[in-house]
Amino acid sequence: MSSSGADGQPALKRTRVNEPNQNDTVPLRHSDVWFDDGNLMVIAESTVFKVFKGQLAKASPIFHDMFGLSSSGVDLLDGCPVVHLSDSVEDVAVMLRAVHQWQNYRYQDLQSFTTVRAFLRMGKKYSIDFLWEDGLRRLQSDFPPTLQCYEGAISDWITIEHQPGITYDVISLCGEIGVLSCLPFALYVCASENNFQNSIVAGWVRDDNSVAKLTPEDQVRCFRGRERLLAFQAEESFGWLHPQDYGGNGSVTCPSGANLCRVAKLELFARMTSPPFTLRALDAWDETWEHEICAGCIEVGKQEFEDNRKTAWDRLPSFFDLPPWSELKSGDSF
Repeated sequence: MSSSGADGQPALKRTRVNEPNQNDTVPLRHSDVWFDDGNLMVIAESTVFKVFKGQLAKASPIFHDMFGLSSSGVDLLDGCPVVHLSDSVEDVAVMLRAVHQWQNYRYQDLQSFTTVRAFLRMGKKYSIDFLWEDGLRRLQSDFPPTLQCYEGAISDWITIEHQPGITYDVISLCGEIGVLSCLPFALYVCASENNFQNSIVAGWVRDDNSVAKLTPEDQVRCFRGRERLLAFQAEESFGWLHPQDYGGNGSVTCPSGANLCRVAKLELFARMTSPPFTLRALDAWDETWEHEICAGCIEVGKQEFEDNRKTAWDRLPSFFDLPPWSELKSGDSF
């Protein structure tokens, strides 16, 4: 692949197959996806890519069928047939690089969100299986659709490079391409932000100084979901700290009868349900919660907390006014 600068380059000329005398100058810019021995010109947003027709046809049944049509009336550019795409030049560039040099996109390497978004958009639109599958796998790794995947995450960002506002962009993308299984956790991440109210309303400034914002509908989902999750964790996740947790009538608050344990539980409950309000319904058990609490209460608390953690995950879509997990996951294939 060779690279040509956009400034000072000779103007490319385009002629039509059935109009050999036409010689209109077209203001096209070379992209850096340019194979000198390529046999196809792809144009998006006045940017031209020189690639191989056979590679595109092999990767995409859509392009395969397109190239199989009659060549009568097809544009030519420097002797090569031309394909005009209505997609963004950014998405087209990612698609063409990946189709021609897929070995450069190793799954173990972090990819930018714009790259993953292009994989999903272009993979779905042009039925390019390996792009769609890689993009979906990356999206679901960082915004898991199952509790098992969530627990298996070894870091906050596994396959996608973090950038300001990325979760808001993921929520927008999920609605655009129909990968709704990533929405509940993405909304949970937004609802968990420390500066929740300000960030939900104002959005996040991206690295290019543009602003990532949620739609009004998704803002409402976040507010409602956060309030429901806070109520759930106070009543269920930390229900084992309630005085009435043992005995059913509030008469027994600790199997050992230790006053120190009862006080420690009440103090912990107050910390968990007082400002600043922090979402913990999906958190793992924290051993710091065990301070001065007896072994019997810890045993009961761990079991109840874990059971309710699973319940919180199962109910996560409903907290944000979304359909159940089974319905959300049904749209994960194109």
